[in-house]
Amino acid sequence: MAELGIQIEQRDDAVVVKLTGEASLGNVDVMEREFMKVNALQPQKVVLDLSGLAFIASLGMGTLVSLEKNVKARRGGKVCAAGLNAEVHKAFTRARLDQIIDLYDSVGDALAA
Repeated sequence: MAELGIQIEQRDDAVVVKLTGEASLGNVDVMEREFMKVNALQPQKVVLDLSGLAFIASLGMGTLVSLEKNVKARRGGKVCAAGLNAEVHKAFTRARLDQIIDLYDSVGDALAA
């Protein structure tokens, strides 16, 4: 199983969360724990930088949906994702996650939106 790396960076009213490696069933608990930290920051916008993410399991996508619901419900905020490779993009589309989370080519585009 590949490692999952998560880096959280505050940028003005947004938080950028960079995920690298694989978000598989074995490390979803790591995602949940890190997303609790993101929620504690109470950002208006969360940008998921997925440019270094090779794979995401369905349970990982469920964790992203939970993050989106928390950010939206508590602060009327928004979660978007950037830099998806073809495999992760296909998974998002198949799960219809692209209808909940806006997708951008780059973190810069997502922050500017």
